[in-house]
Amino acid sequence: MMLYALSLLDKGEHIMSKQYTELQLKHQQQMRANREAEKLRKARTHRLIVRGAIVESLIPDADIMNDDEFQQIIYDALNRNETIETSRLQDTCGSNLR
Repeated sequence: MMLYALSLLDKGEHIMSKQYTELQLKHQQQMRANREAEKLRKARTHRLIVRGAIVESLIPDADIMNDDEFQQIIYDALNRNETIETSRLQDTCGSNLR
């Protein structure tokens, strides 16, 4: 009877250990997903800052405009040319320019 009780205890500990390991793996996967999401957010933020700085550098007195004025100038400039080429620029060898 004592041996049977120890055997049940070992099985219970094994089940708890397995559940703990599964929980750890799930947590690790969630942490990886969170890191990837953060990496994507940071890349987007960086891209927005860089592109915003490029646009702002092309507009005289952009630093003293409010957001609505700035947006209107951008809107007007983009609507002058009905089509905007969005394909990547390529060099003479066909490689994408950065």
